[in-house]
Amino acid sequence: MSFTILLVEDNPHIMEINREALMMEDYTVLEADDGSSCMEQLAANDIDLIVLDIMLPDSDETIYESKYVEPGKSISEVKLTKPLSEGEHPAVIKITTLSLDDKTPLNGANVETVLIAR
Repeated sequence: MSFTILLVEDNPHIMEINREALMMEDYTVLEADDGSSCMEQLAANDIDLIVLDIMLPDSDETIYESKYVEPGKSISEVKLTKPLSEGEHPAVIKITTLSLDDKTPLNGANVETVLIAR
């Protein structure tokens, strides 16, 4: 049985790299390039795992991309891909969740926040 993974990524180049790597491992890969298409994919398909990211809106730089998050699980630790300079950094956390029973959307959002680096 093949796992179905939903990639949520707005950068086509990164999407392609991730898609090819996962397909080489025989995963079924679905794609979404924004929140709306993510919600459509989640409503229409049985998704086993989701890949998402956190980005800095002023530079469109992704500083965290999740490992595969199983439905019903959470991310409890985040390691950024690069150190941030001291200060405050606006960030957007892209979150999508679904009911495990009938795949109805729950609490999905783009959360604007501030990361504080010391």
